Amino acid sequence: MSTYRFSEFDTDTKFYADVKYELKDLAKQCGAKWDWKLKKWYFENTRIRHEWDMEYSSYKSEAAEIIDANLKLIDFLDKLRLNNHDDAISIYMSYDELLYYLYEKYGQPSMSYFDEEYNQNWKANSRTKEGLEIHHIDEDKYLYLSSPDWCKKQKVPFECQQPDHLVYCNKIEHLLLHIRIAEEYHSNELRTYYTYGIKTLISKLNDYYEFDTLPDDWNKFMIKAIEDRFDDYVLILFQIMVNLGLQGFEPELTVSIILSSNSGQYCSKVHEALQQVQQAFEEYAREHSE
Repeated sequence: MSTYRFSEFDTDTKFYADVKYELKDLAKQCGAKWDWKLKKWYFENTRIRHEWDMEYSSYKSEAAEIIDANLKLIDFLDKLRLNNHDDAISIYMSYDELLYYLYEKYGQPSMSYFDEEYNQNWKANSRTKEGLEIHHIDEDKYLYLSSPDWCKKQKVPFECQQPDHLVYCNKIEHLLLHIRIAEEYHSNELRTYYTYGIKTLISKLNDYYEFDTLPDDWNKFMIKAIEDRFDDYVLILFQIMVNLGLQGFEPELTVSIILSSNSGQYCSKVHEALQQVQQAFEEYAREHSE
């Protein structure tokens, strides 16, 4: 199975923990740091955070079980990632790390997304023939930044449209960006973000991978940019499926998200691949259960 080169454990990632006030000094001794923006404690290593939750399970036993399940998932997914690509990306990267990676990979757009009259500068910025589209980096703060009417109505700062607030990405990378936005900045609104924005991206990707022949329009370029990344995409969907289950999403809702389609056709290729990964994961979990 060909996949991206995912890092096993990214020590620069913030793994947030439930730290009671009376335990804050002990948490600091264990390496916890305070995020002033989110007002939460975090560790810089997922295993240390896991050990913290297990040690103080009386405070958060449910979280400890979730972390334990996620650790099994991480280990399992690493077993499947056999080959490396030069253009490696990690689903364990933070949003900021993904942005930096994409800037390094593709460079910065030359012009703003809109001009000051909110006419799109698509010709100057277009890299469709490379299978790339533009992501607004401020979508962690504002919605619908590619909609001129919405931006004007909501009086969104025009700086959000400037070149240094834009980044190129392919469709899979775009999906990962929005997953990180949802998980890092809108954890209390995951249902909304997955049901709408993320589901829209998945629907398009599912349609792309179900094509028997390339379409004649611009979509063919978007497909060619990711056509050899199907295994990677399936693993991303599988992690979404597991994580949403741990978050308490109804199975029917999760299935409607990961098997969604704009074309209305059944995603048989994606479904069959997910079933294979599911079976392998269940076997792995049984073998590594305590």
